[in-house]
Amino acid sequence: MRVIALTTLLLTLGTANADDLVVAGNPDANDCYRATMLPNSVAAASIASCNVALNTRRTTRRQRASILVNRGILYNHMGDYDAAFADFEAALELVSNFPEAYINRGNTYFYTGQVEEAIADYNRAIEQRSAKRHTAYFNRGLVNEAQKQPERAFADFVRANELKPGWVLAAGRVEHYRKQGYRLSH
Repeated sequence: MRVIALTTLLLTLGTANADDLVVAGNPDANDCYRATMLPNSVAAASIASCNVALNTRRTTRRQRASILVNRGILYNHMGDYDAAFADFEAALELVSNFPEAYINRGNTYFYTGQVEEAIADYNRAIEQRSAKRHTAYFNRGLVNEAQKQPERAFADFVRANELKPGWVLAAGRVEHYRKQGYRLSH
């Protein structure tokens, strides 16, 4: 039951680079992105926007990869992990150094019980210096927490909090562990 609760906290993240989102003459790519931030109940209906955006010829490799990541996020919301994996894999084939694809594929790995693979993907996103490294650290912290690795979880939450000061989710996890007496040893 605890793992189920933690998986709902994993942060999905649509691609955040505006250049990746805007496809001239194709608002469906933007609709696909925006849908990743809506309640899960609208995910299935939003897949159509992603599909239309993917069928537009005037997209760069990076834009196409972004659309695939966003559609993969929607598939995760729907619980269709095979389709999510396929989209993240296709995105990484187009753009191999795409940390957002690794973060979200890491989420899919965790949802499907493949913990080591999830951590490996979060590590790849961190190594690639993602602008969303705080998310990779936070999600890795949740995985470590679920695996009963509190020292590692605490270190990840601290790093997420350092990378994004004032982030309520990370600050809350850090405070939770500090109340239990956890401290970083340098």
